[in-house]
Amino acid sequence: MYSFHNFLCSVTKTQLAGLPQSTLSLLAQNAIAGGSKHAAATTGPWKLSLDRPVYVAVMKHCTNASLRKQMFRANASKGSTPPHDNSATLVEILRLRQERALLLGFKSFAELTLADKMASSVSEVETLLADLKQRAMPKARAELVRLQEYATSHGHTGALQLWDVDFWSERMRVDEYNLDDEVVKEYFPLARVLAGMFELTLQLFGVQIEVADAGAMETWHPDVLVFNMHAMEQPGTPVIGHFYLDPFVRSDDKVPGSWMNIIACRSKVLRTTTASVRLPVFSISLNQTPPVDGANDSLMAFSDVEHLFHSFGYGLKAALVASDYTAASNWNGLEWDAMEIVSQFMENFIYHRPTVQLISSHVVTGASLPDALFHKCVAARTFMSANKLLRQLYLAHIDLSLHHDVDLTSNDAQHHAAAVFGVQARLAAEYCVLPPLPDDRYLCTFTHLFGGSYAASYYSYQWSGVLSADAFGAFEEASSISEWEAMGRKFRDTMLALMGPQHPMDVFAKFRGRPPTSDALLQLCGLD
Repeated sequence: MYSFHNFLCSVTKTQLAGLPQSTLSLLAQNAIAGGSKHAAATTGPWKLSLDRPVYVAVMKHCTNASLRKQMFRANASKGSTPPHDNSATLVEILRLRQERALLLGFKSFAELTLADKMASSVSEVETLLADLKQRAMPKARAELVRLQEYATSHGHTGALQLWDVDFWSERMRVDEYNLDDEVVKEYFPLARVLAGMFELTLQLFGVQIEVADAGAMETWHPDVLVFNMHAMEQPGTPVIGHFYLDPFVRSDDKVPGSWMNIIACRSKVLRTTTASVRLPVFSISLNQTPPVDGANDSLMAFSDVEHLFHSFGYGLKAALVASDYTAASNWNGLEWDAMEIVSQFMENFIYHRPTVQLISSHVVTGASLPDALFHKCVAARTFMSANKLLRQLYLAHIDLSLHHDVDLTSNDAQHHAAAVFGVQARLAAEYCVLPPLPDDRYLCTFTHLFGGSYAASYYSYQWSGVLSADAFGAFEEASSISEWEAMGRKFRDTMLALMGPQHPMDVFAKFRGRPPTSDALLQLCGLD
């Protein structure tokens, strides 16, 4: 069983100093869910949890360093203490993967998984990670030095600790860009973001998305919505797919984060007497704070909008692939290190001014995000970007090393655990400007590796990033609306339709007219 405890903790108003009203409302809802008869944002009681909206808000905004430390340590050890200790489980998962690889004649599980990837070898991936680390490390160190100077000049005493970084980064980001997440959030009600994202889908790909009739498809929770996708440029504008949207955080049974799952892929073999082909069905799960204090809609942080576009990109790929057979229409038919291309490509649109006008509408005035705020969001994209990139490279190298360098063939379980967590400690020394806590057990909740499909493949985020950034560059080069729409159709008919049936590098060349380069990715990261 792979699980973790959600860490509910009652707190006082003084301890919560600095938290925005929306978070206090959520903590009051936590208290009611925990058994309190009455709770309110202003009077309490309040209960903390490690749900992502709560954790991020505390680390960014809470002025109480002691509470930040408590939350940070709880999050770092999540999934590693009885009765929710995943340590033995993840070691066993790694051991079984290694055993499988050896039985199939490979030296490691990483080599086994790379047999059907775009990357040709472990060394090729290691070279990519090393090159990007070399480019990012000097800037990452400089970013932390500058953050330390800023924090010291604003009253912080001593060296920055891990639980101080997000807090002072947020203060510095707000000062430098005068950008307040809570203000920006007011321009992104969930309903408006969805409507704008669907309008963009129609503009680019000729696909119209509508809410399905009530009861047309069964759902697993009352909050879940169902949508139909229509191909508007095909005769009769047929439905070509369906998807579920599960938008809100739930403390009981829902995994943190945001993600997409394929429920059914396109298949002529699995047709029915009433349909010549089984249509694709997917789900998008978010962890939005639900409407609180009588509000009509959930407000999205700018980062949450980015996550939604990312997950929707996965769904578009699943829905628009041009194959009637599961060998090519399912994820298994696409090289895994190409899996992130469309999702990362879609993220770029929230930094595109016309798109932001589509997806933004102030919760009170109805106005779209002002130019000044938009340009600040764009500028802030590269704030602390080298440290963010290093974090992803660090996780990718941990993943690769766990599945290539660690020998778990002996019967010494204690040695196995030490070897696994030793990888995390060894690579932290190479990648982390601020070293993690000695008892950090992030691996115990690293669901991409142990509860998902990214084992020995987490590097795919950076590998795909090269192609996705380059692909979006084609849209930036479009000089008119007609060129923009034509580029969208070309992307639909190549990158969305043909990746899976054909090799991703060949498809990219059809779309862009040349092989990919890393120039656009480095520019997005501010490392050009």
